[in-house]
Amino acid sequence: MAEPKTDCTGCGRAILTRTAERNKGMCKPCFREAERFSAHLNSQAVYRDAGPSISGFRNAFIEFTEGVGTIFSNHAVCRDTAVRDEICGILQKTLLNGNTKLHAQASYATMDPAVDASIKKLLQGFLGKPIVHEFIQQHADELRIKLIGTMMTDRSVVSSSGEDLYELLGEWV
Repeated sequence: MAEPKTDCTGCGRAILTRTAERNKGMCKPCFREAERFSAHLNSQAVYRDAGPSISGFRNAFIEFTEGVGTIFSNHAVCRDTAVRDEICGILQKTLLNGNTKLHAQASYATMDPAVDASIKKLLQGFLGKPIVHEFIQQHADELRIKLIGTMMTDRSVVSSSGEDLYELLGEWV
């Protein structure tokens, strides 16, 4: 008989329920990263009042950054300012302005329907995560802006290839 599973609150992947119970709802890699990041957060005054959702949100943001990096490296057209501006606009309306009902649009100025579909899928996956909604609902606009701005400026949202979200999308916070 298969063991019961649930979704990791950090990355959304399916994990065993007993793993989630041991690791505060997260898979082992997300839990280790959250623990490491928590130590970093304790040294940053801006994060102290953010609560536990900040680590899960950061993990989801890192996963989003991985996806952006992959799409951008596979499709040179995505490095165009218009494409970045479209993505940044969605992130600003959602994360900074708190509009959780915002939906990813159909076109992102790439002139390639397959690339547009990849960007849309990535944004929908990120913006649809419960941890992202929790982060938006738990924090006022001003604090969200400060938290995300700090993550961007201290370069704590970095893909496994070493690209950070600031390098990929520029200054949008």
